[in-house]
Amino acid sequence: MEWWSGGVLELSALQHSITPLLHSNRLRQIPRQDNQSVMTDFRSAHGLVTLCLLSLVSRLAAAEAVTKIDELVTQAGEAFDHGRREEAFAVCTRAIEADPKSVRALYVRGRFYAIDRQTEKALADYGTALKLDPGAALIYQQRGIELFKLGRVEEAVADFDKYLELVPDEAPNHWQRGIACYYAKRYSAGRRQFELHQTVNPDDVEDAVWHFLCIARERGVDKARESLMKVGEDRRIPMRQIYALYAGKGSIDEVLTAAKSGNPSAAELNQRLFYAHFYIGLYYEAMRCCCGRLLESFDLPRSYKEVAPAGAGISKALLSK
Repeated sequence: MEWWSGGVLELSALQHSITPLLHSNRLRQIPRQDNQSVMTDFRSAHGLVTLCLLSLVSRLAAAEAVTKIDELVTQAGEAFDHGRREEAFAVCTRAIEADPKSVRALYVRGRFYAIDRQTEKALADYGTALKLDPGAALIYQQRGIELFKLGRVEEAVADFDKYLELVPDEAPNHWQRGIACYYAKRYSAGRRQFELHQTVNPDDVEDAVWHFLCIARERGVDKARESLMKVGEDRRIPMRQIYALYAGKGSIDEVLTAAKSGNPSAAELNQRLFYAHFYIGLYYEAMRCCCGRLLESFDLPRSYKEVAPAGAGISKALLSK
């Protein structure tokens, strides 16, 4: 703000904004004998000064309101970071009640709801914020992720597309859009997205796998294997074994064995098995849909056969990572 500095109204700026009105050429040229004209012009000058003061007061009030909202949002963030989620929600709500048009407060509360897995509430806040500011690119991105979690994949793709329309430089990084395109059965768009993503992430096995899946749905598994993208060294376990499986040179047993190797911590083992089970499930899905293979033809434990087709559900967790 021109006249707002550190929360103190600059009196010198106020004086300089009014002084020219009181010493304008028009006032200096008023004939002394024309008292009616003098009074009229002084009233006009007084009116201009009043408008100027009202404008300054309005700016001051707006600045104070913004400062208050910023303080509340910061307070909410600190509470959320320290695990006091209910307090964080309450403080954000106070900020929104103080200024229902605060896009920042709506966005932050929406993010808190999303992290807290209150997806519908997150979508409500994101929607309100976007009505107030249709150019808020990041909110389209976050809303797209929440829509995907609900299985509303076409809407998710639309939000990701809007985000990239506003921030086109992010297109190569947007692997989430590729996954959403796959589940929206927009396989060509998904394939192109993963090809673009490889230009910035050439060592990612997951990128190659999703590219494979898009081509398999369009043109069959054999063509997908022929087109399997080359990747660099993905050091995550068991990514190398997953890549070999999709290339037709590995097995499900090798993936699961690698995931459990090396005496990993409980947290590390959980993460490894997440990726192992997820990509085995998607591999089965590709074989079943494109090759007509039945689940029973795979040598898998009974419990795994019961959960393997749930790849789309697991994708919700993947998309949020």
